[in-house]
Amino acid sequence: LTLTQAARATDKPRSIAAFAHDTGIEPPTLGAMVSFAGPRVRGDLLLASTMDVVSQTRPGTGKRYGKHHSAAKLVMMRDWMGELANQALGRIKSMLLGHDLSFGTRAPIPLSAEAMLLVTPKSPDTRPVYFRGGGGNVGFWLDVLHDGEIDAGAGSGHGGGLKEGKLVLF
Repeated sequence: LTLTQAARATDKPRSIAAFAHDTGIEPPTLGAMVSFAGPRVRGDLLLASTMDVVSQTRPGTGKRYGKHHSAAKLVMMRDWMGELANQALGRIKSMLLGHDLSFGTRAPIPLSAEAMLLVTPKSPDTRPVYFRGGGGNVGFWLDVLHDGEIDAGAGSGHGGGLKEGKLVLF
């Protein structure tokens, strides 16, 4: 699934779904949010999309789901969306290891289209981005509150965390 940027917010949005509506993008039908917190940073990562796009990324689903899909398939797709959000936050966390910025994460929370209308950013700096690909759109925001002393350019020489594809067993 190849994604290209479709829209980027310039102001703090009311919600990810409202931002989609305001920019003429098809509103998301499912999403997931993962919360994180640490000594110097806390916030939420939100990932939102349509059933069609998410079904293209789920392993073992070679077919798309039409308008009529079972409740069990919907639960599987919402769980998969949670996994995608968790993986995205894990990649961000890995990149921040070299900046002495650590945080713990909570389990992903699957969100319905209705629930995404209620999720509002906490930080005044949150700007969602929508990407187009696979016949639909993927919305993303990283809502971060921090202590004001984060310098993303100043690493500790650890190379920015793990290299892609590396595994740490503990």
